[in-house]
Parts: sequence; structure tokens; C-alpha cells
Amino acid sequence: MVEIQEAKKLQWIKGDKIGTVEIVKDEDSTWTNFKSGRRISTPLLAEFMTEVTNGRVLIDETNNSSVHIKPKAQPVQVSYSNEDVIMPIFKKMEKTDKHKITVSIEIDIPNVNMYKILEDSFGTDAIESTFKSYVNNQIDQEILKSSVNDAIENLINSFDSRMNNSSNI
Repeated sequence: MVEIQEAKKLQWIKGDKIGTVEIVKDEDSTWTNFKSGRRISTPLLAEFMTEVTNGRVLIDETNNSSVHIKPKAQPVQVSYSNEDVIMPIFKKMEKTDKHKITVSIEIDIPNVNMYKILEDSFGTDAIESTFKSYVNNQIDQEILKSSVNDAIENLINSFDSRMNNSSNI
């Protein structure tokens, strides 16, 4: 018994020939040739054509002039942080107010008696510069940022209380 193998059929899904079904005559790594005399570069096959399976065509070639296959639109979620939106506004503001904030940081220092002994032994200038270095070495960036953030929150709260007071007038 001789088994007849059905010819491979491909349909154009992109380009001028969209919807047209082609029967593969022969193919190699460079070209895929069709019985119609047309051909396609084999590496581009997946982009421009799809295989017709069980006689089911993807596009009705009688209406192919108006048929366009578009990939299903995937919802694009663009997320912006508040900082991405608000920061440019802050940077472009022409009218700003100057405010002073008080930053409070806990530090370890020698007691007053020890400070006085060191000052008497090494002199005021030496002890003062060393004392400043000693304290500065205790402050890391995270502690400083945290203290500044606390001070900013206090400033914002003062804005809120001013706005509440002005609305009650």
C-alpha cells in the first residue's frame, strides 16, 4: 500500500500576498519554493507565513484586501512614581520660600569633666577640632537622612496647621 503524503500548505499572513495559500514545492535553508512559482526566504518564513493545518486557513483569501492580522494588544501598564511626576514641578518652580529646619541627632560625647581635662592638657583648638571629628564619625548618612526627614515632616505638619487655621477665619 502506498501512502500519499499531503503537500505542505502555507498561508501568507503579512505582505502584499496576505491571505493567499501556497503549496510548498521544495525548500532548503535558503529558499522555500511554491508551486505557484513564488518563493520566500526560509529564515523569514515564520514572520510572513503560517502553516495551514487540517484545511483550516487563517485568513479568507477572498477578502484578503481588507484583512490585516494584528497581534493581540497586551495592556501596557506604565507606572510612574509620585516622585517622577512631582519632582520636575518642584525643580521648575520660580517662587519658593526659605525655611530653616532643626535636625536632632543623638550622639555620644565625653562628660564635661573629661572634656575640661582634655582641653587643659591639649589646648582649646586641638580639643575642639578633635571633638568635632569624634562626633562627625558617629553620624552616618542614614541617621542624618532620617533626622532630616523627621524635620521635614514637622515642617509639613506646620503647613497643615497653618492651612487649617486660615480656613477657620
